[in-house]
Amino acid sequence: MQFEAGAMPQLRRLRLELDARGTRSKHDDFDIGIQHLPSLVQVHATIDWTNTALTASEVEAAENQIREQVSRSPNNPVLELNRRRQRYIAKPSEELVITVNSLQEWGKQIDPRKLVVVHFSAGWCPPSRKITPVFADLAKKFQNVVFLKVDVDVDEMSTVAKEFRVKGVPTFLFMKGGKVKDRVVGADKEELEEVLQEQVDLM
Repeated sequence: MQFEAGAMPQLRRLRLELDARGTRSKHDDFDIGIQHLPSLVQVHATIDWTNTALTASEVEAAENQIREQVSRSPNNPVLELNRRRQRYIAKPSEELVITVNSLQEWGKQIDPRKLVVVHFSAGWCPPSRKITPVFADLAKKFQNVVFLKVDVDVDEMSTVAKEFRVKGVPTFLFMKGGKVKDRVVGADKEELEEVLQEQVDLM
């Protein structure tokens, strides 16, 4: 399904039922043309991942696709996102990455005894989305390292980003003992892997 320019000019509320596998397969080409609905004031989207082996991160990527689509709309509609949960839950590498949404959770996850790698990201940022599966694969490979993901658009976590002078996304911080030992700015897979290996060797 794709709305073309001039289609349904009076449509104000849109309800979508989307298969997470479908949005995932199209990657950056996924486009249903929400930006062509000028009167839209509300979008209600349900991501269906029932009976699939998709991971939470893959479903999150599908949601980010929808957020990006809605952000293109000239009428700035309200977006409501829901998930239809899968019955079978795999144990993928993505689940080894801990998403931190509060200062309290941040304090719990910063273990001074371990190397902690923090991915500062944003749902609207294509490079952040692109590097997410790479970060997840590294979490699977280095299971003695704590891997965290922080969305800079979450109010509480934006203060953390400012505290650590994160000026763009994606940014990766390598922390030990509560202090930043190194950082990588940008979605450079090779540099990320190289710096991580260097920090692991110093453990």
